[in-house]
Amino acid sequence: MAFGPDWDKARERIAAWWAGEDPGRPLLHIVVPSGKAVEWPAPPDSLEARWTDIEYRVALAEAQWRSSDYVAEGCFSTYAYLG
Repeated sequence: MAFGPDWDKARERIAAWWAGEDPGRPLLHIVVPSGKAVEWPAPPDSLEARWTDIEYRVALAEAQWRSSDYVAEGCFSTYAYLG
């Protein structure tokens, strides 16, 4: 699940915050380990490839997504790190 189970309400709070309104409480980006068994990709041999191999980076991001639960306004995010 890329978003928490209460995503509709979380999205309303986020929209209120961006509109300069009071969302009712502090926004919380909480991501916790889910405890699910996830197959993690084997890292490439070279350090450079660990940061630049697209297939590996996508597989790693998917494993991170599948192994996490999202609470409050928490949602999946990742960075490419290809610069």
